[in-house]
Amino acid sequence: MNKVKLALIFAGLTLGSANLAHAENFFSGITVGAGYVTGKVANDGYSLVRPDGYSIYSRGYLIKSYKDYLFTDFRVNTESKSVFDLTQYQASLGLGYPFHVSNGITLKPYVQAGWSWNKLEADIPSGTEKGHHKHHDNGVLVGTGLETQFGEHVVANVGVQVSQGDNDLAYGNAIFDVGYKF
Repeated sequence: MNKVKLALIFAGLTLGSANLAHAENFFSGITVGAGYVTGKVANDGYSLVRPDGYSIYSRGYLIKSYKDYLFTDFRVNTESKSVFDLTQYQASLGLGYPFHVSNGITLKPYVQAGWSWNKLEADIPSGTEKGHHKHHDNGVLVGTGLETQFGEHVVANVGVQVSQGDNDLAYGNAIFDVGYKF
């Protein structure tokens, strides 16, 4: 039995080392990063709060042959202002077209559409709404922006996103983030 285990371990190590050269290609085209986000939460057109915070994201491609044009964007936005805390989990698909400005700079305007899961919490200290309140909803997300790539790996992104929740709340975000593209 020990010889079988040893043979399986040896076979696994051999196969693993044979595929080690492809490990760097596994993340090829994927961008991870973080940045600043400022938002707006509105109810029936009236602004409730304008929180700000940070965003963490990953962006990848759908089809390898279209990796410069079609992409997926997954991000978490965490924002707060005085008594309000807003957390958003977002998944979207995007379409952009790259323009090579110079030898090392590429600009890519894009549009995106997807889904946003929103969690709004408030600790209101006084008044008729006093207490801890939680509000969860989700809805369609649309956005547009400009991605700038410097060299092969550094990416900066400026964008605007709007999400309408399944209740009367609407969410808007302005995002600036920086990432590393593998």
